[in-house]
Amino acid sequence: IGPERISAVSSDDTGNTRKARRLYCTRYPHVLNMQDACHQIDKPIQQICKLDAFKDVIVTLRSTLAFMARSTYTMEHFNYERELLKIGRGLQSIGETRFGTIHWAAESLRRCLPALRNIVGDETLDIDINYFMSSTAQSIDLELSLTKLIAVIGPFAKAIQCLESPHTNPADVYLYWLAIVSQLTHLFSHNRVGLSAATMEDIRAITNKRFDQMINKSPNDVYITAFFLNP
Repeated sequence: IGPERISAVSSDDTGNTRKARRLYCTRYPHVLNMQDACHQIDKPIQQICKLDAFKDVIVTLRSTLAFMARSTYTMEHFNYERELLKIGRGLQSIGETRFGTIHWAAESLRRCLPALRNIVGDETLDIDINYFMSSTAQSIDLELSLTKLIAVIGPFAKAIQCLESPHTNPADVYLYWLAIVSQLTHLFSHNRVGLSAATMEDIRAITNKRFDQMINKSPNDVYITAFFLNP
């Protein structure tokens, strides 16, 4: 145990942790100063979810998951209907200590919409959740809003999941940032989900700022260097 056995230090990018990394690496110049890549990619997800375009759908998502977690009666009928429809996976909660879980929760709700619509539409069950009533404006709008949210935060959440692998190396950080930017560029150029121009501009600004912070203003060029040297 000792500094000679340490090759790099990593942490989130708050003022005190950033300073601690800098001081440590100044004292031991052979140690690489690296930001927490997953934490940095999660920040854009948080910012995007605060945009006006996604506030309503996130409120609906959270309230639905909370209701389903509390209602044993509804969950029992939901799971039964889900099995009939051969929907393999159920609803996923939003974790407070895991990065990007709001994407997987939104994806789970969209995947399970047919089962939810069926149990709400069955008047004998007396499950009153209006925005899951089949063929209503509310239900269609919810599915569209979920699709938009999943489309814009999906690239970030999937990059986080890949970077959490034990086989990840610094080159992958730059590679997945390129993948995020490429996917968003493709999404915005075709805009099949119907995002407003203002929303796309906000997401571009958020992404560019975080890319600049993570890659261009990195304490060293370890990510680009590793990407260049990776065979």
